[in-house]
Amino acid sequence: MTISKREKFLIFFLVLVALVLVFVMLIILPTQQKITDNKQLRTDLQFKQQEIQTKIALQDTLIEKQKDKLIALNDEFAKIEDPLDAAQYERRVLPLAYQHKMRINSANLGAIQTATPDAKQVLISEPSYRIKELVLEYLKEEEIEDFIPTSDSILLKQSHTYNVLSTFNNYKSFLDEITNWRTSVFVTGSNYNFENQTATFAFDVYTIAKIEEAPRDETLDSDYVGGSDSYWDEPVK
Repeated sequence: MTISKREKFLIFFLVLVALVLVFVMLIILPTQQKITDNKQLRTDLQFKQQEIQTKIALQDTLIEKQKDKLIALNDEFAKIEDPLDAAQYERRVLPLAYQHKMRINSANLGAIQTATPDAKQVLISEPSYRIKELVLEYLKEEEIEDFIPTSDSILLKQSHTYNVLSTFNNYKSFLDEITNWRTSVFVTGSNYNFENQTATFAFDVYTIAKIEEAPRDETLDSDYVGGSDSYWDEPVK
């Protein structure tokens, strides 16, 4: 059986096409896929590089923002610690005692207690007449019933007792200055021992406990302390 030149050419062409297809499938296509993957990887790395460079350039700004967030977070925690914080109270009493040349022998800060009284109000029922109901029904009006007012706020109290070494004149001026504070701090008892020149003071500190958003105090000292002095209306002179 003889094969013509045309048939030989067709067979050769088919074999050549098959080799080209095998070469494309096994070498060219995988190589192109690797090139595409490498280009994508290079793009991702370039993007990460730019992101890192941007963060490095904004490092100082990010640190300042972090500090601001820390201060804001401290303020929020201070709202929870308020409204009764012994440290805030002592920042007023201790400098005042120092100004009056007193030496504190002992101090006792009592536990926080709930001082809100229960409302015991008896509503007086007015005499009811049928004619009143008929008039209201004719005018299509409703009678508003009396109610006992309630509140979600809680009144808190903390007792403080101090024993100090002082002269009688300093003891008296100390009490006079505290009574002029015009705040929710009340002197519940005090006595002076002339033999050993010691005085005892007892205070009741009242405040309202209600977690709600409060305006931030912009007048901060150089040493930052979270929150604001919620007790005091005016500074001690």
